[in-house]
Amino acid sequence: LEGKDRHGDPCVRAKIYPSEAYLAEKLGHTPDPEEIKAAVTDAVNAVNDAVPAYKKIQKFDILTSPLERTTTQKIKRYGDNLK
Repeated sequence: LEGKDRHGDPCVRAKIYPSEAYLAEKLGHTPDPEEIKAAVTDAVNAVNDAVPAYKKIQKFDILTSPLERTTTQKIKRYGDNLK
C-alpha cells in the first residue's frame, strides 16, 4: 500500500496479518500483543535491511483478522481491511 510520510511524500506502507501459530511455535507459548508487535517489527527491519531505500517499509499496521479474499483466494484490493 502507498501511504504518506510526515512530509506528505509517498512512502511504502504495509498491512501485516501475523501467524499466531508460527509465533507460538517459535516462542514456545501463546504470544501477547507486545510480543507480536516486537516480532513483526523485527521482521520488517530484516526486510528493510535487504532492500533499497525506496522500497523500505516506513509504516505498517498489524491486523487482527485476515485480509478479505475473493472466491479465487486473491486479496481484495479495496476490501474492508485495506481502509
